[in-house]
This record gives sequence, C-alpha cells and structure tokens, in this order.
Amino acid sequence: MCLTANLQSKQCDLVEAVREAKVVVQMLKNERTDEAVWDEHFEASRQIAESVGVAPTTPRRVGRQIHRANYPVNDAKTYWKVALYYPFLDHLTSELENRLVKNEDQFLAQYLIPSLLDGLTDEVKIRLHEAYRSDIQTQEEFEAEVRRWKVRWSMVPFDEKPATLIVIIDNIPHGLYIQIECIVKIFLTMPVSTATAERSFSAMKRIKTYLRSTMTTDRLSSLAMLHIHREKDIDIPAVIDKFINAKQRRLKYQLKRFILNWNLVLHLILNFPHRISQLY
Repeated sequence: MCLTANLQSKQCDLVEAVREAKVVVQMLKNERTDEAVWDEHFEASRQIAESVGVAPTTPRRVGRQIHRANYPVNDAKTYWKVALYYPFLDHLTSELENRLVKNEDQFLAQYLIPSLLDGLTDEVKIRLHEAYRSDIQTQEEFEAEVRRWKVRWSMVPFDEKPATLIVIIDNIPHGLYIQIECIVKIFLTMPVSTATAERSFSAMKRIKTYLRSTMTTDRLSSLAMLHIHREKDIDIPAVIDKFINAKQRRLKYQLKRFILNWNLVLHLILNFPHRISQLY
C-alpha cells in the first residue's frame, strides 16, 4: 500500500521506490513458499463463499483441455493454489521487477536534478553512464560534463535550484550539456505509473455527462482544462472581452455589465460541473 501511494505521488523518489519494490518482491516470494499464508487466504475465501451459499469446487477435468487450466489435482484447496494463487503472485513479482527493479540504474538520472546533486557519487556516475551508454559519449567526457554541471549549480542558492526534471529542461543551456540533456529527455519518457492520466479520466466522467453527449472535442478539452487545473488564476474580464470581440455581438456592452455574474458561472463550472449539466 505504501509503495502504491509513493508511485502515484508527483514527488516520487524513484530510487527509493525501487528499493521498496525489492522489499515487496521479496515479501511476495516468501509468502509464495509459506503454506500458512495460503491456508489463511483460502480459509478467509471459504468463509466468504459460505456466507453466500457457495461451496469451494474445482472445474471438471478432461483428457484434453486447451481453453482453461487442467491441473492434475483432486481437492479445491490445492487446485486454486496452483491455478490462481501462484500465477497471480508470479505475475505481480514479474511486473514489479520488469517495471522498477530492472530499470534501477536508469532511475539514477534523478540525481542530475540540481537539488539532488549530493547523491551523484562516483559509483552513481559509473552506473548512470552504463545505463545510457548507447545514447551518450565516453565515460570520461560524461564525467567532465557532470563536474561542470555540479560547479554550475553550486553557485546558485539552494532554494533557487530546480527540483523537478521538467524545470531542468528549461534551465539546460542548449549545446553546453548535451549528454545531461539527452539523459534527462530519455528519463522523462519513462513513466512508472499512469496516475495523473487516470485522474484526468475521472474528471472527464464528471464533465461529459449523458446530457452533454453531443459536445465537440474542442469544448470538452477546454472544459477539462478549466476543471482539472482550477488552481490557476484566470483573468475573467480579459476572457469576456475576447469572447465579445470575436464577433460583432449585439450585447457587447450589455455583457460587460454582467461580469460578476460570469464570475459566478465560471466558479460553478470549475467546481460543480455535474450541477451545471443538470441545467441544460
């Protein structure tokens, strides 16, 4: 649960996430070989099944079966352990290892963030170069560039140093730190979760209701931006003026008198989209 929350946070420390993933993987492997853990899970499942009048059973075995598992077991407890419990744990550990543990050295690129440069030790630089060896130059040239990078940010107060990878891209002088820029760009294309995208899908469910089924893509995108990024300040009078001046509108001057009402409508759209949809 803690690993899941860490991976979904915007300030996720990928190096620490890999370490925690190794802990979770080892725990899952230990539980796979511990019969007492399976006994506890099966007993809890059996009690739930009994509460709804279902008894643990196994599918019928046949001589030739290609559409489902056909394990040579006789009791339900052993069957579900082999057919469901083991495959689930194996899949879970495999995904954690493939997505996190195997990319550990590539995640070390986060130490190129100016506020985290203290963690960029000699060992980390060697592992980092090895992980991105096919995209950057030799070890010596990379280390020379890293030394210049450290000196550059050592002259900047700590509270003014960039703390995210996105900000770094805008602060790398073009052509001066080619290898660091290359590593950061590659690293930014390696998302470890889809939490942010899934949150936008949740917002879309609130915005595009069945009453708005004919909404065009441009309008949906604009409403989604307003609703998702509601913390951004908007110059409402400027928006109204732009809307009025887009065409020769008869109510040009009358609309300006209702700016306060527009503020209220915009507030409702941003914070209560489901309520607005009920009005149309």
